[in-house]
Parts: sequence; C-alpha cells; structure tokens
Amino acid sequence: MIPLFLLLFSYLTYTNIVYGLSIIIVLLPSYLLRFSIFGLPSTLLESMILILFFIFLIKNKRYKSINYNFKKNSFNKIPKSYRYILILWLLASIVGVFINFSFALSLVISSSSFYFLEPLMFFIVFIYSINNCKDKEVIIKSFVVLISYLFIIAIYQYFTNWNLSSAYFYPNVHRLTAVFPQPNMLSLLVAPLVSFLFVLGLEFEKRRWYIIPAILGFSLLYLAKSHGALIAVFIALLLYFLIRKSYRKISIGLIILGIIFISITSSPFKYLNDFKEQLFNPGTDLQVTSLEIRSHLWKDSFNLVKDNYLLGTGVRSFKEAMKAYHTIDWIEIYPHSHNIFLHTWIELGLFGLIILVLFLIQIINSLKELYKKKKSIFFPITLSWMTFIIHGLVDLPYFKNDLAILFFILLGLTILSLSDED
Repeated sequence: MIPLFLLLFSYLTYTNIVYGLSIIIVLLPSYLLRFSIFGLPSTLLESMILILFFIFLIKNKRYKSINYNFKKNSFNKIPKSYRYILILWLLASIVGVFINFSFALSLVISSSSFYFLEPLMFFIVFIYSINNCKDKEVIIKSFVVLISYLFIIAIYQYFTNWNLSSAYFYPNVHRLTAVFPQPNMLSLLVAPLVSFLFVLGLEFEKRRWYIIPAILGFSLLYLAKSHGALIAVFIALLLYFLIRKSYRKISIGLIILGIIFISITSSPFKYLNDFKEQLFNPGTDLQVTSLEIRSHLWKDSFNLVKDNYLLGTGVRSFKEAMKAYHTIDWIEIYPHSHNIFLHTWIELGLFGLIILVLFLIQIINSLKELYKKKKSIFFPITLSWMTFIIHGLVDLPYFKNDLAILFFILLGLTILSLSDED
C-alpha cells in the first residue's frame, strides 16, 4: 500500500507542487508510519518530503531558480538574514549529531536530518512554490482538513477508546490522543493552528468560516486535557482581543467580571501562592501536580546543562543523559525537558541556543515589518507564533517530525507575507 500511495503522491506532486505541499500538511502525523528502505529507518512523511524535493528540482529545471547568492542585488525569496540563520541552524545540528554517539549512527543521522535538514528541504520548496494568494489558500485549507479529521478520529476514540493507552482510561484522567500515542503530541500540532485560523476568521470577512475548524481544534486541546496548549491559546487570543480596538471594551469588561467572580468564589492570591509553591518548592509524593513534575524536570535538566553548557550532549541524547541527573525515582525519565530553550541548549549546546534566540528575534522583526505594512495577515501569523513560544515554555513544539515541518510552514507564511499583496 505504501509504495502505491507514494506513486500516487509523486504523480499529484508532479502535476502541481502545491498539491504535494498540501498533502504533506494534511498528513503531518504520517511520521507514525515507519518502515525501512535498504535497512535504513524511514517514515511515510520523510519519504513524501524527499519525493517532493526531488520532483521540485527536476520539474522544469526548477533547481535553477534557487539562488544561494548572498549579494545584495541578487534575487532570493529567502531574505538574507534568514539565510545566515538557517545555515547556522543546520551547522548546529551537525555538531549535535557528532557529539552524541550513544545511538547507532544511522539512527542519529536519520533523526537529525528530519529535525533539521528535511524541514529545510520542505521550506525551500514551500518558499519557491507558493506564488500567489490562491496557493496560500490551498495551504490554509490543508490546516482545516488536518484539524477536521483529527477531530473526527478523537470523537470516535472518545466513545470506543480506539488507539488509547490504558494510562488514559478511568480512573485516570481521560485524555484523547487521536492518531498519536500521547495527548501532548496532538496538542502541540494543533495549538498554533487554532490561534491562526480563529484570528484569520475574525480578520477577514470572507473567511469567517475558518472559526469553525478553529473551534474544533480548541475542542481537541480540551479533550487532550493539555493545559499548556489551552493556556497558550487563551493568552494569545486574550492579547489579541485587548489590542484590537473593536474588541477591547468588551474584553476588558469580561476580564473585570472574571476577576470579580474569582474574588467572590475563591482567593486569587491563593492560586498565585499555590502556583509559586508548586513551581519553586515542588512536592515529592504521589500527589504532585503536572507543574510540580515539570519543576523537578526543569531543575534536573538545568543541572544537566550546567555540566554540558558549551557543547550540550548531542541530538536525541536527553533521555540517556538525564539518567545521571534524575532525582525523583518514581517519576519517569521523559524524552525531553518540556522547554524549548532548555532542550535546545542541552542537545545543541550554547551555539544552538544562540541560533534559536536569533531565529525568534528575526521572526519578531518580520512580524514588526508586517505590522508597519498594515498587513491583515499580521494578527493570524503573530498569534500562531505567540502560541508556539508560550507553549514552548512548558513543552517542546519543535523537536518532533511533524512539529519541525509546522515550524517551517509558519516561517514560510511569515516570509511570503512580507512581499505578498494583502
């Protein structure tokens, strides 16, 4: 079945590169379908991206349109500042691969390529193939299809427990995962798209219907019981409603009513004190909250990074490296540190962390430029990035196959919007 699907994908992609991009977006969870090619591990998502890139290069000799020149007067759809950062980001990943030899070399290279090299390949095709508003609309509708079928699967899962680990059965908290093995995998993919689609529907009258898939996406976050994702989306949308003059008065009114309600029914200071206590003085018994577990994880991770602050421990090394720093025996050793800055520092070293910060600074500069140009797409894209960063403080929205691609989709939309007509 997979070979036949890849043949069909190749045909559709050759017909129209944008179709290939759209199919990959719709099937971002397809990295879960794993197989081997000549003994090397691969996934369906990885295979589609390699085919996409190959067809892009050979079709009409498109490779000639890629410009690697750094001169000012040479045309390149990727701005010069991003070109430097992308090269340094790839360099940081190469260093991270050679630092970690605890995995088989083929596994390390495969993981690194999909977190760094193959997302860049996808990004190049994306930048050079999305040429007008019609193409961009196809990409956005792909988000809608992705969220819609994940929602349908999640509802089916709710009633049947299909594909649901026993860890999420009663009496444990019933958390849905859709096609994924864990609920956070679902929420990390969906959260930035929820903010994007919801605000897109508010900003453009002809796109009001995008609010519907955004609500479906928000429902997925709720069903997954992902507090980090829900809070990230809530904060992003709250700031949007406060900034937009047309919504500001009603937003402030609702906030005041909310504060009054909380003050009457309970003590807001108690919530703040509980939050502070859980964050800085987490308990060690079996009754600890998810925030307390994260607090322990961050402390252990910081001890790890203190001993490896310069070069880090290498790509996909966290779980093995953490064994020497893990302090609470009954808490499992997680595969990552649940913080994008801390995790980048651990696996890519100080150099990787600096590049990530430069990346985000440049994205903020691009968003400022969109705002100055009064682009209507400014708010949807900004809110999606805001959700990404806020969620990244308590989880890891990049170092996973589909999330790395999503990052570069958002980056591509940001860059293209700088020159696109509104």
